[in-house]
Amino acid sequence: MQVTISKMTNYFKKTLRAIYHTVDDYPLRYFFGFMGILLLLIVLSHVFQTPPKAIIQTERQTKEVEVVSIGKAPRIRLQAKVEKSGVIKITALTGGVVQQIYKHEGETVQKGNWLFGFSTNYQGGVAQSVTRQVAEKNYQFLSDTYDTQKEVIAKNREIATKAESQAAELRDINFKSIDETNNLISLNNNVLSMMDQQLTALDAINVNGSSNSAILSLKQGKSQVLAALNQAHAAVRTAEYQTNGDNEPGAIARAQRDATLKQLDIQEKSLDLNKEISLLNLRLAQIQEAIMYPAAPFGGVIERINVKVGQNVTSGTVLATMTGTKNAASIIVNASGHIASSVSRLEASTITVGDASISAYPTYISSEPTDGTLHSIIFSLPEEEGKLFTNDQVITVDMPIGAANSSSTIPFIPLDAIYQTDAQSFIYIVQADKGVLKAVSKTIELGDVTGDYVEVKKGLSAGDKVILDRNIVEGDTLKLVL
Repeated sequence: MQVTISKMTNYFKKTLRAIYHTVDDYPLRYFFGFMGILLLLIVLSHVFQTPPKAIIQTERQTKEVEVVSIGKAPRIRLQAKVEKSGVIKITALTGGVVQQIYKHEGETVQKGNWLFGFSTNYQGGVAQSVTRQVAEKNYQFLSDTYDTQKEVIAKNREIATKAESQAAELRDINFKSIDETNNLISLNNNVLSMMDQQLTALDAINVNGSSNSAILSLKQGKSQVLAALNQAHAAVRTAEYQTNGDNEPGAIARAQRDATLKQLDIQEKSLDLNKEISLLNLRLAQIQEAIMYPAAPFGGVIERINVKVGQNVTSGTVLATMTGTKNAASIIVNASGHIASSVSRLEASTITVGDASISAYPTYISSEPTDGTLHSIIFSLPEEEGKLFTNDQVITVDMPIGAANSSSTIPFIPLDAIYQTDAQSFIYIVQADKGVLKAVSKTIELGDVTGDYVEVKKGLSAGDKVILDRNIVEGDTLKLVL
């Protein structure tokens, strides 16, 4: 058996070598020969192959679709933020170390109740309290001495007035002494006249100097009288100058009185100002001290304490979350001015939260941008509906744009309904053909995009029903989902 297999193997090897040498000698002949055989096999396969049976589709499958109708007030869905009036986060207004936590989760608080106590250092010292004590002592001192200082100012004002009156009385006294001095001057003049007569007589009888001693004695007496007379004249002139109120001494006295009175007025006003400033400093110190003791801004319940004793907090650190007794909610929608000015006030908007839907009308629409270039559309909800929301929650609001069947209606359709190519945008609308609803494409011109919606400037007519489903092609038979 093994010998037979060996002979057959040698035979096949010789045959293959012979074929190889033959093909190598005539390559083109064998190539075209193989190609001819292959072509013959292809032709035979087409001749003897059984053709497939044609599948005849008599009717397309009816598809259920959702539509949006043009001509009614269109609705767009935008995101909104919830702001609850009764839910706040209490933050630190200054830095410090938490020393006391006076209220805890679940406790009811009244407006003004202390919630925390801060300190300036870890030992519990509060610099603001020391500042308040200094201001308190200063104000107490000014209050205690205020009446006394007022009395001192009044006394000084009285002294200034009496000093000027005293100067006037002294001028009157000096004026009265002028007459007496003039009488003395007149008497001295008479004495001088008599002395002159005696000297004339002595000169007449003075023979050989017999009257020289008498004449000398008279002249010495005359000299004394002249000296006294000169002093009297000087005293009169001084008294006349001082007693005249129009001269400088009188003016100086009045000026001193006026200056003193004005200085006292300034001193009295400064005293009043210092007292008021001292009171303001005390109030300022009390405010700064109160910052170290955060309190409840209104009555409510503590929901969460976010810090612990010994923690060092900075300004802006969230300390606690609390809810008030009133939980009214405001729904804030930020939209472009084009949308805000077109929101319908005649049809209710739909606010969706979880499985619940609330119909509401906007309470206010801002005329100016409030958040960058966006306007605010505000919905105010009563307390019973506000309980459905949480503060800072993000929800959706369906809002009608314009009014139904009016020129103010702006066609807005979802972005998912738009099909776009490089050259155009189109949609599918519902059209009746012999009682059968079919999908028909329609070219449109797009406008601004707002959220998940886009404005349609051209291409839509009143009554058009835009198909929202994307599994539609031209000519599909439709059934509307109501």
